[in-house]
Amino acid sequence: MIAALAVAATASAVGVLAWRRLRLRRASAVLRQQLVWSWRVAPRHALVLDVGAGNNPHLRADVLCERFLTDDLHRGGAVERDRPLVAGDAGALPFKTGSVDLLIARALIEHLRDPAAFFAEAGRVARGGLFVTRSATWERCPP
Repeated sequence: MIAALAVAATASAVGVLAWRRLRLRRASAVLRQQLVWSWRVAPRHALVLDVGAGNNPHLRADVLCERFLTDDLHRGGAVERDRPLVAGDAGALPFKTGSVDLLIARALIEHLRDPAAFFAEAGRVARGGLFVTRSATWERCPP
């Protein structure tokens, strides 16, 4: 009985370590992708807006736009407030036409009721953009 518990505990510990290693590998890959995109596409003088960044904004974003500033139900934590934060809806962005150089939307589009309205607004507000959506499988995975 004790040997079985020891084996189960060891297997559980190995599983936890493997999960942490996988998450660390994923985080370093995401950071690498953000750095490469920033170097290739977003020069220093460009104004970059991140819509729906929540608690994990793109490292190159200069301005953040978030609809729900206090509701953390669908996020892993509180909204980042380390750079300018504007309250606004993705379907009616509170920015002037052509006011930003690049717009980033990661893990946002699959949550919108009307993605077409968002794309119209993104086209109005920004000269370029980076749009990343996750698969339905990724959305069902535990954090």
